[in-house]
Amino acid sequence: MSPNNIPTVIYNIEQLLPNFPINDSVADKAALLTTMEEMMKKLDEIYLQGEQSYKVTRKNLEFTKKLLFWFRCIFGILVFSILLTVSSLLTTRNLENLK
Repeated sequence: MSPNNIPTVIYNIEQLLPNFPINDSVADKAALLTTMEEMMKKLDEIYLQGEQSYKVTRKNLEFTKKLLFWFRCIFGILVFSILLTVSSLLTTRNLENLK
């Protein structure tokens, strides 16, 4: 869960909590318990969304690392082949000049 979501979570929790005094009556305790259960369900949903977002981000990061590795390999091979070609052309030219 990113820090940007925290005010939203706090606001949602405040909306779930009713404004009633807590005393020893069974009805108030039942209402509070129901409210707390709803709040826990909402927090579980938020947690699961954050966990799913983390998994997707992690998967994208792994894919990016693999892509970057292959890009480096291909780029390295390309640079090496260009240097080898230039080197062979210069060697051939130098040999022709010696004749």
